[in-house]
Amino acid sequence: MPMSNKPSANSAGRVIPETPAEYHAAHFPHSAAVDPRLLAEGWKPRFATDSERAEEAVEIYRQLGFEIRRERIPTQAFADVCRACALAAACSYVMIYTRSR
Repeated sequence: MPMSNKPSANSAGRVIPETPAEYHAAHFPHSAAVDPRLLAEGWKPRFATDSERAEEAVEIYRQLGFEIRRERIPTQAFADVCRACALAAACSYVMIYTRSR
């Protein structure tokens, strides 16, 4: 039986991403904050958060056995109308990435 190019779906009909790019498109459709180089290396973006909250999330993911990366969110990831927020976020927010060990 030939393999389909269509992503598979779970019992609820939700698409199950098979590649890092599909995962990114499914979970972060409007996010320019995600680094495509990290996706290619198998990292999955989990969420963006302030630095204080990041420590809590990192510890939880570490206990679950994941490798963790914290990456600053570049100001270029925001639209021009969001420059003030971009500067604030770039100073204190990070994107949390994980991948299996």
